[in-house]
Amino acid sequence: MVPLARVLLLCGIRYKDFEIVSKEAFVSVASSDYGVRGRRTNISRVAVMTGITRKEVKRIRDNMDECNLDHYSELNPASGVLHQWYSDLDFLDAAGRPKAIPYAGTENSFESLVKSQPGDVPAGAVRTELKRVGAIAEDAGGFLKPTSRFYLPTDLDERLILASTQSLHNLSSTLAHNIDSNRKDALRFERSVWSSRIASDAIPRFANLAREHSADLLKMLDDWLAAHESEDEDPSKPTIGVGIFYFVDS
Repeated sequence: MVPLARVLLLCGIRYKDFEIVSKEAFVSVASSDYGVRGRRTNISRVAVMTGITRKEVKRIRDNMDECNLDHYSELNPASGVLHQWYSDLDFLDAAGRPKAIPYAGTENSFESLVKSQPGDVPAGAVRTELKRVGAIAEDAGGFLKPTSRFYLPTDLDERLILASTQSLHNLSSTLAHNIDSNRKDALRFERSVWSSRIASDAIPRFANLAREHSADLLKMLDDWLAAHESEDEDPSKPTIGVGIFYFVDS
């Protein structure tokens, strides 16, 4: 879970956001994969399997059935501060731009902005984080002003984030399939090679070797897939593929 937590924090996803989606994932899988005669698993059994209360299981399933996305709307405190700073008239100048505001104070201050957000997060911690990511600036007089409308913890390209999460999804799907004793298909290919006794000067050479040969293999496999694709766009067809990644577990 540590590498996953690292990825989530780099992407600005806090624990509460992860808790919401992971709880829904547990309920979804328990409901769909363990039913009897093609029916969904009943609420009581889902509660027993997941450890989530029956009341919460019912609420989650109702939200999933109704495609209710309201529970995703709660913002990260840092995002909430920026959103209010750019939208609340009390924090805008005559031209509709965010004002420079003092850190402390009961009204129209940074502290009051943070206090208006859900949760109990110290204003100093929010200021430190927003300064760290370059979302606010502080002048010589101690006044704060936003330099970005959005809280973006890193400068990662959105496409890179999506590609990384897809790789995690694909690997997890293969692992889940392979450890399922009730699987209907054969084991899926999943292999790794590693060593903890490599000389330091050999590590860069191995990284280059892996990159070159992996790229050649993936190109060959991609050419094969392209040659066997049909013109028929059938949404029921599965997506198949192979993923290769280099890792350093330090």
